[in-house]
Amino acid sequence: MGDSKGFRATRLSRPVGRMATLPTSPHPPLAEFELFVVGGPDVGKTFPLSGSLVRIGHSDDADIVLSDETVSHAHLSIEETPAGYLVKDLGSTNGTRLNGVPVVEALLLPGADLVLGESTLRFQPRRRVGRPELDDEPEPAR
Repeated sequence: MGDSKGFRATRLSRPVGRMATLPTSPHPPLAEFELFVVGGPDVGKTFPLSGSLVRIGHSDDADIVLSDETVSHAHLSIEETPAGYLVKDLGSTNGTRLNGVPVVEALLLPGADLVLGESTLRFQPRRRVGRPELDDEPEPAR
């Protein structure tokens, strides 16, 4: 079976069984990720994420507070949604860039870089102490 757009429908000839319970989200929880500062005044710092909504800014009211004065008080949020991790600019003065592209709202993938003011934050899986496969570089042999 096909249609004019080249799509092909598949018809099942027998029941597949009872509907399975599917996970509510096809991705790991936001709490399994961190933001690693790769540029700006807080370079080298790591911010573990927690909960399903994280607010980032220059204000003490933010969940993650950056010392970069070019970051707005309430700059952006990252929210766990059924579709994935949604980054939203919260009306910041200098805007938000995701992998170099200005965004107001976009899905965030692991390894992506967020630029807020003069700061660059990498969204990555949390590094676990004692798991060398997650370290950036192996220690030199002695």
